[in-house]
Amino acid sequence: MPVVASLLPPVITAVNDAAKMLVEESRRPGGPRGAGHKAEIDIEIEKHLAVALTTIMPCRFVGEETGIRQRDRQETALTDEVRTIWGAGHRT
Repeated sequence: MPVVASLLPPVITAVNDAAKMLVEESRRPGGPRGAGHKAEIDIEIEKHLAVALTTIMPCRFVGEETGIRQRDRQETALTDEVRTIWGAGHRT
């Protein structure tokens, strides 16, 4: 199993990339797509994080929008992408 400290830098990069996606979405002409608790960017960010995180460390990925990927893995990555990024103060 990888050392946790070595996982952090690429995870931070993946989350920062997702935050940039969210900022770009908020600046779209006409405003962000979707309404209420569902937006296209939610799925796009979650797919991005799923690929990035499972590349960093092969694991099961459980996403709020896209469900479970790689069910046969023991380790699991859970995400609630937009709330996590927005709640962490990544605003412009």
